[in-house]
Amino acid sequence: MWVLNSWFFRFRYRKLPFIIDNICQTFQSDCREEIKKDVDGITSKFPSILTRLKLKEAKERMHVTYTPLVGNTVTLRQPIFTAQEVEKLKTNRKAYFFVLIILFIFESILYSFMGSMFIPKGIRKLFTGSAELVFGFAFALIFVAALHYAFKNLWTFLEAKHIIEIEKLDRKELKRFYPNLVLSLVILFLFLVANTYTGYIRSLIVEKGTSSSSEFLNMIHGPLLVLSILVTFVVALVMALLEKDIAEKSEKYRIYKNWYKQQKERKVYNTLIRDMLQSCNETIRLKIEKYWNLMKDIQRAAGREHDEKHTELYNELRNRIESNQINLSEIDDQTYRYFQPVAATCLALFTYGIVSDPMMQKTLSELQNTIDDIESFESTFTANADADDETAPSVIRQQNQNRGS
Repeated sequence: MWVLNSWFFRFRYRKLPFIIDNICQTFQSDCREEIKKDVDGITSKFPSILTRLKLKEAKERMHVTYTPLVGNTVTLRQPIFTAQEVEKLKTNRKAYFFVLIILFIFESILYSFMGSMFIPKGIRKLFTGSAELVFGFAFALIFVAALHYAFKNLWTFLEAKHIIEIEKLDRKELKRFYPNLVLSLVILFLFLVANTYTGYIRSLIVEKGTSSSSEFLNMIHGPLLVLSILVTFVVALVMALLEKDIAEKSEKYRIYKNWYKQQKERKVYNTLIRDMLQSCNETIRLKIEKYWNLMKDIQRAAGREHDEKHTELYNELRNRIESNQINLSEIDDQTYRYFQPVAATCLALFTYGIVSDPMMQKTLSELQNTIDDIESFESTFTANADADDETAPSVIRQQNQNRGS
């Protein structure tokens, strides 16, 4: 069948002096249209992704500035925290909430013993056992929340004082922190008094109400009372120490989390665009391979690689390629236009006539430029990590010095 088709093709078209060049240009045109159609489908989501990336850039500018408790806004070097520091902060947060729950349980039990003094007898009979628990739960919730507020504002004041000393700012900046400091100290004082008094009342009313003939129990009664009060204070002290680290880094950590979220999304978009570019290049390669093979079939059927009238041009092309006067990997418009009639004899010329389409080049260059911009943006964070700390604001220098200590 192939022999018959080849014979028929030669019989019908052998007298046409332009058949190879004509078919070559037709194949190039068809190949371009197929590629552009496929590329448009592959890159259909590219405009929306590009819009989202521009929005990310606007958000990025929000995540590289930080206004400390006192002083002027400074520029942060992202990433603010190392992976080890992030894990340490997460561990401290978990430990803080665990201690918070322990303290809440202790306070609930402690204040539930006081319920009989404040809850009317009728309500206690109506809600036997549960009324005291609700009373203890409510008071514990109030005191734990107040304690959290007190510790947070106490460390905030100390941090602001520390920054003022480092930056040598006016001490008048501390005035706006004094009201919260005073309120925090009052809350801490009330916490100490309330827990001590509650433990004492519990000892007098509840424990004395159950008479015991055991001399040993009477002997350890006092130490147990002191121990029950001290346990609450020790738990509160641990809570205060954990609150210090959390209060110092909470705002910066929120900035870091938002920045990290943006980076993850940027990487997703970058991956999508990379896949688009790779798919486009693969489509171009396959389409060109398809039409180039068809072109070879036509040449075999016609019994020649080029039209006879272009023999001299073909010989010139061969000679210039052999003498390295033409670099097939760097063909330009002038070279292609000159040798276009014999493009069917050279894959590089055939390919250039397809991929040099302006719309195709524009789409591919936009994809590549977007990828380059994202990678350039991400490389700045590596540069920041290696930068000289002396060029950074003192707040950031202190931050980096703390990392190394």
